Parts: sequence; structure tokens; C-alpha cells
Amino acid sequence: MNVLEKWNITPDQLTELLDENPSLRGILFGYVAELKLKEIVAAIADVSYLIKFDDHD
Repeated sequence: MNVLEKWNITPDQLTELLDENPSLRGILFGYVAELKLKEIVAAIADVSYLIKFDDHD
């Protein structure tokens, strides 16, 4: 079950929330950027170990 199903909202409703709430958009965009960077770094042949430190450390 994806987050839209869990929260019972539509893609348009999520988009509206993100459009209307810059702080929410910034937080989510930051995590998306981390995810994309992890994918890029994991694809480097010499990389054998990745770690993400806790956000509160």
C-alpha cells in the first residue's frame, strides 16, 4: 500500500498540499534529494557501503 492509499488522498490533493505549504515541500524535496543521491552513489562500482545518519544526530 502506498502513502496515498494509506492516507486516503489523491495525487492531486498531495500536489495541492505541497504547492500550498513551502515548508512541507522543502522537507519532502530534501528527502527526495537524499534518495536520488543514494541511488547515484550506490551505482558507483567502488562503493560497497552506504550509511544514512539519523536526522537528529
